[in-house]
Amino acid sequence: MNQILDSIVIALQAIWANKLRSFMTVLGNIVAVTSIVTVVSLIQGMNSMVSSAIVDDVGADSFIIQRRPPVRSLEDEERTRNNPNITLAEADAIRAFSGTIDAVAAQAQRRSSVTYRNLVIDGVQTGVDYTYMHLRDAALVDEGERVRTGQLIGYVGQTGRASGCHLHFEMWKAPGWYDGGSPFDPLPSLLAWDKTS
Repeated sequence: MNQILDSIVIALQAIWANKLRSFMTVLGNIVAVTSIVTVVSLIQGMNSMVSSAIVDDVGADSFIIQRRPPVRSLEDEERTRNNPNITLAEADAIRAFSGTIDAVAAQAQRRSSVTYRNLVIDGVQTGVDYTYMHLRDAALVDEGERVRTGQLIGYVGQTGRASGCHLHFEMWKAPGWYDGGSPFDPLPSLLAWDKTS
């Protein structure tokens, strides 16, 4: 017991004799512990923020199957252009695959009817694709739904090969945008539609 008391007395005398060194050692320990606590808190906060963004914005249990995924180069576009169409039967097969799948939604983005003023243009009959390019999300209107001037049909985005947020209308010759058609100037068609609407 005396050895322990002697050791404590010697340690206190050393601290008292070297006050500045002792103070600096304690200060260094305080700074080190504070720094570690700060870094760990920042890392935990970032992890929480990223997890929250994934779960709240994207959905941790959501995924999208696309015929043509986002492309980053002309080579990617050429490579994915001839991917096979995804059918509703395949959507049903995905739904039937697991009892834990809550919903499967299909989205069409090709050859449908387009309404311009009071004229309806049937893309299935003509083989022409009518598209609004670079929408941020899927259109807010359904296929075949009549729209009116000034109605919100979608949000401007920067999807695909866009260098900035914008939206434009395109028309593609048969066999269409997905199937190797080519774009053409829609202005003559728009002017002709203006005369009949």
